[in-house]
Amino acid sequence: MVTNVTAEPVTSGAAAREFLALQVTHPVRWGECLARMIASGISRFVEVAPGDVLTKLSRRIAPERSFHAADGSDGLAQMAHALQAAA
Repeated sequence: MVTNVTAEPVTSGAAAREFLALQVTHPVRWGECLARMIASGISRFVEVAPGDVLTKLSRRIAPERSFHAADGSDGLAQMAHALQAAA
């Protein structure tokens, strides 16, 4: 996980909880987070949230990458099935 607060990786559950709380009061550094993930070699992204706001924004920032939106757990299950079938 890369936190929106620092645009740095988080590797423990305790740190993730702390940064999730801080996200409420700190600016979102989505562009920096996306750059960090791309630099680490990630090429396929799945947004699990209501809607597809970050997916659309990310496609504009990095059109050479693969972005998908999954709305809730049903959408995530459908996305996982589709991605497995395509692999």
